[in-house]
Formats: sequence, structure tokens, C-alpha cells
Amino acid sequence: MSCEIKPKTFDAKYINIADVDSPKEEGDRDINDGDINGCVTPLTDHASQIDEIKGVDDQVSKASSEKKVFRYKLMKTILLIVTYIVNGLVLTIKYPTFPDLCERTGSSVEELTRATAVRNIGYIIGCLVGGILFDRFRKFWDLQLSSGFLLLAVSVAFKPWCRGIVSLAFLYWLEGLSHGLFAIAGNGMMIAIWGGNTPAPLQAMHFGCRIGSLLAPALAYPFLSATRGEALYANATVPNNIETELTSTSNIEVPYVIMGGLGALASFGYLVVYLAPRPRGLVFTNVPKGRNLKELLHPGSFTNGNTRYGVILMTCMFLYFSINGACGSHFLLLQASIATETLNATKQEASLMQFAARGSAILGNFIVIPVSKFVPMPFIVFVICHAIAIVNFIAVALALKSRMNFAILGGVFDFFFASIWASGMGWPERYMEVTGSVIMIFNIGSGVGCSIMEWGSGYILQYHGAQSVMWLCSAFATALCLLTNVTQCVMSYHGPKKRQLVPIDID
Repeated sequence: MSCEIKPKTFDAKYINIADVDSPKEEGDRDINDGDINGCVTPLTDHASQIDEIKGVDDQVSKASSEKKVFRYKLMKTILLIVTYIVNGLVLTIKYPTFPDLCERTGSSVEELTRATAVRNIGYIIGCLVGGILFDRFRKFWDLQLSSGFLLLAVSVAFKPWCRGIVSLAFLYWLEGLSHGLFAIAGNGMMIAIWGGNTPAPLQAMHFGCRIGSLLAPALAYPFLSATRGEALYANATVPNNIETELTSTSNIEVPYVIMGGLGALASFGYLVVYLAPRPRGLVFTNVPKGRNLKELLHPGSFTNGNTRYGVILMTCMFLYFSINGACGSHFLLLQASIATETLNATKQEASLMQFAARGSAILGNFIVIPVSKFVPMPFIVFVICHAIAIVNFIAVALALKSRMNFAILGGVFDFFFASIWASGMGWPERYMEVTGSVIMIFNIGSGVGCSIMEWGSGYILQYHGAQSVMWLCSAFATALCLLTNVTQCVMSYHGPKKRQLVPIDID
């Protein structure tokens, strides 16, 4: 290969490539020995080569940064799934232990449902506080989760030692407060980091909750008392405004303390993540447009400035989360009570019914995770809501005819109901900004609906029987079907949102 040696008098300046690393004498630069290193190369060409090298380095650095961000998101998703197993344990341990809690506090079913309804008041307060904190202080999301799980651990561990309805109600209120704090942060963080790919990870997180709900009755089973439902009616005449000293053959302190310890471990895990270094280059979606309270809660801030659309859509979603919790008290909160009182099952038999139903819920949730990756979320929500309505009407006709019918229909109900919450979160994300304040409003709707339904259904069961509860749940399921159709029509009319990625300095 030959190179033409340019005279030094040429307008452009030249350097020898070999001289970049090893400068030589000025007179030696004109020597050309036929080797490529002896070629005289224009300075402009050398600059372009440097730019190419820098470009390659930038691409390598960007690829490395993307890998670190993805590992961080994957680690955070796994942590959320694992800790939501603890959430599922705590949320559902009250179902199999409900009759024993009635005995320990000397309360009737209707009276104890008042205490669980107080939990929803705490939940609403926790959502109000958690939603504002989530949107205003993005650097402290993990600390918010840590605080919520720590309060949860305290609230659940001491419940079995309550001998009065007032002290038990306070602990339920504290449990609801803690749940409101970490539920906002958990759901909001999952939506913020995954954006348009939210449905599958969000379903996986709530799948963790279903695993916990399966383990709860299995964990409680060995420690339940062997009495049947008659004891609950006897307790209806015991005054509950004073601390009672009723004897109980159950040892439910054991599962409650175990869950308190797991809650403390979850809190510690989020504290470690909060203190650990975080990767740069992380971007979030569904970030609020402002920071003050008025901007965070303004309906137009969720729907690209369209206030009227924001009000209508938020009203529909508030009602959606209010009603969906009211469709299943017969197979959730009151399942053990109906089984023991109406169908004369033992508490262990009722716990086994719940275990089977929660297993069905895990299967249903597991199936929806891959399905949500390929099937539009509006269709999934449509199928779930209408299937729940059909199961509820079948339950009116057949559920109370035998324990087997009640157990089977409870399992079918849980199969579809398992994904209703996560699907409801992922459903509007395509059409609006699902910020912490939006999730706060969703969760407040759930708290209001569950509070009214738990109190009301306990009263109806106590004084009007289980069949009336079946009819009530069916009515709410029908309303939910109508609401989902109306809401989807509103969303489709306005169309999908314009998605934005916002880089966040999280250090």
C-alpha cells in the first residue's frame, strides 16, 4: 500500500498517526517507509476517528446503564412480589380466624364486622396521606413502603390478645392505615417503572398477594378451635363495651405473631433498598404535572388538561373500586361464618374451603399474567366482571344447598375475582396518567365500598340470613357489569393518552 506524501506548504495541517502516541522530530515526519504508520493523515480525518471511538464508548456506556436500570427494575419487582405475599397473609388471616376472634372478644358476627369496617377508615386515611407523599417525595418511595410494613407488623401481631371489641377495632384501624401507605407506593411504583408494560408485572405483584391468601388458612388451620358456629350466636348476648375474659381453645396467637415477624422483615428489606445506591438513567411514567396539592388533585392533570373528561373518568373508576369489593363478602370476609353458622361446618372445614378457594385464585391470577401481555386489558376486565356476576347468580340458587356447592362456587368465584384489582389498576393506564393521587382516589373508593359492605353484610347475615347476603352480592355484581361498559365507552370516545417518559434524579 502506498501513500502520497503531502508537502508541508499545503493549506491543511497534517500529522503522522504514529506520532499521536510517540512524537518525533519535525524532520522525521516526512519519512515514508511504505508502512501504514508512515502515512501522513489529515487532522480532520483523525478527529472523525476520535469521534467514532467516543460514539462507540457512549453506546457501550448506554448499554451498561440500561442493563443496570433493568436489573434494578427487576429486583424491585421481585421484592414487591415477595412482600405482597406478606400482604396477602395479613389481609386474609382474619377470614379463617373470624369465628375465633368473635369468641375471644365476646362479639357477634355483626359486631365484629364493625371492627373490620373501622379498618377501612384507617385505609382511607392511609391512602390520603400515602397518595400525597408518593407524588411529592419520589425519592422516599422505598421508605414509605418500609414504614407501612412496619406499622402492619405491629397491628397484626397483637390482635389475638384483644379481649374487647374496642381494642381490636383500633388494631384493625392501624392495619388499614399501614395498608393505605404501602399499597399506594407499591402499585404506583410498579406503574411508574414499567409504564406501557405494566399489566403483566402488576398482575405478578398481586399474584404474590394471592399466594399469601392461600397460605393464610393453611397456616391458621392447626391453631383454630374445634367448636362449631353455635358459639357465635351465644356471644351475641355478651356485652362488648368492656374487656371480657372468655376462655378459648384456639391458639391463633401463633400465626398472627409469625405474620407480624414477616411484616417486620419486609420493612427491613425496603429500608435496605432505600439506603442502597440507585442506578442513573431510570425513567418514570405517569408522573404528576405539578407538586402542590391543587395541581396533584386537579382532574385535568390526569387527562392531559381535559377537566370534564377527568371528572367523569375518575368518578367511574372510584365507583368501580367501590363496587368490586362489595361483590364478594359471602366468599371472602363472611365465608367462614356462613360455613359454620348456616352450613354447620367446623372451623377447620371452613378453613379448608378457604384454602381451596385461595388455590383457585392463584390459578386464575397466574393465567392472567401472560394473557395480559397479549390480550387488551378492557377485554380482560369485561370477562372478569361478567363472570363474577354469573357466579353470583348461580350462588343465589345453589350455594347454600350443601357445603360442597358452597365450596365449589367459592373456588370458581375466586378464580375470576383474583385479578379484578390489578386489572382495574392496569385498565385505565392506557387512557390516563395513573399517578399516586389517582391510585389514592381508587383506593379510597375501595375503602368506602368495603367499609359499607362489610358492616352492612355482617348485619344482614346476623338478622336476615346468608341468602340475603347472596342476593346483595349479586346486585352489586350486576351494577359492576353496567359500570365497566359505561366506563369503557367513555375511555374509547376520548382515545389513548400520549405517553411520556420522564427522567428522574433519584439520588
